[in-house]
Amino acid sequence: MGTQAGSARSMLAWGLRLCLLSRASQCTNQVMRLLATCALTGCVVSAAHAAETVQATSPRANPGHLRMYKYVPDSLPAGAPLVVALHGCKQSAESFDDESGWTASADALQFALLLPEQQEANHRDRCFRFFSSGHNRRDRGEAASIRAMIEEMKASHGIDPGRIFVTGLSAGGGMTAVMLAAYPEVFQAGAIIAGLPYGCASTSGSIALAWQRYWTDLWYGEGAWATVRCGITPDGFPGRLTVASRTPEEWRERLAEAGGRRPAVWPRVSLWQGDQDGRVDPANLAELMKQWTAAHGVDQTSDEESLLGSPPTHRHRTYQDAQGRVRVETNEVAGLGHALPVSPGSGCGRLGRSFEDVGVCAATSIASSWGLSR
Repeated sequence: MGTQAGSARSMLAWGLRLCLLSRASQCTNQVMRLLATCALTGCVVSAAHAAETVQATSPRANPGHLRMYKYVPDSLPAGAPLVVALHGCKQSAESFDDESGWTASADALQFALLLPEQQEANHRDRCFRFFSSGHNRRDRGEAASIRAMIEEMKASHGIDPGRIFVTGLSAGGGMTAVMLAAYPEVFQAGAIIAGLPYGCASTSGSIALAWQRYWTDLWYGEGAWATVRCGITPDGFPGRLTVASRTPEEWRERLAEAGGRRPAVWPRVSLWQGDQDGRVDPANLAELMKQWTAAHGVDQTSDEESLLGSPPTHRHRTYQDAQGRVRVETNEVAGLGHALPVSPGSGCGRLGRSFEDVGVCAATSIASSWGLSR
């Protein structure tokens, strides 16, 4: 949890104790302003807000050398859901928890939040390495570390194994695709925000491409090949890179590279992309849709389409199976850059780098699609 948010919560808790246990005249103007602010922003005054994001001891099986953070609401009941939230490049667990709106949702809906964190020792920009075969395969590297953290949360907090979800922004979105591909039996659903299809940087057995990748990464640094193949435009690049388009069948075949056990039913997937994203090619939304509809065995024609938000700023499409169940949904958000949509006015997240207010809260919308809303 960010320092500013933690301080505000501590002051609010102190003020409430003072007002309730002492004479009303001892409530200071500062406390009253905090109470008024809380009422205006929709925060819930309850014991759950005494919780904070804390660093936990990383599991022994941590081949990716990630840090483990968690947010667990006070008095969380046994059998609660778990949401795994993966930050973007140049972010941390504590710069993603409150800012994204996920801690407020955890309080309101009573689920635990796992926040794996990348280290600069692994990647200079603290990006999860979704593009590396050493980290995007089942039981390897960072994917294995995140899986082990999930097991720690299950053991420590009595998590319902049938209600585990994963979401991420940007490189965290790319890593979300990795986790869904490598461990589909673990997750009920996932949400990829400004992310990439699994295997977009794969050379897929091509010797020529493998050599190109080798020299590109050697010369420009780890992950440079992914920028070219996945449509990620670096800062200061003169132009715009586009994702390499593939057929649905080709994208489905990429999922097999993750080494995951083929499930009877793949996790439901929610996809989010801003149409003004200058970092990740917005065409990734269509490529992701092709990959996950193909995985589910449904076609690429949406079954329902609507405009959502206040004002209506994003186009929502659903792709359903033969039984009418939504298996994939896409959210194309008008006016959104390379960011996660938040709505501070309704108590969802805070504005900042990679967090934009475009009239919709991604965290609450995603939680609702997962069936977590009360």
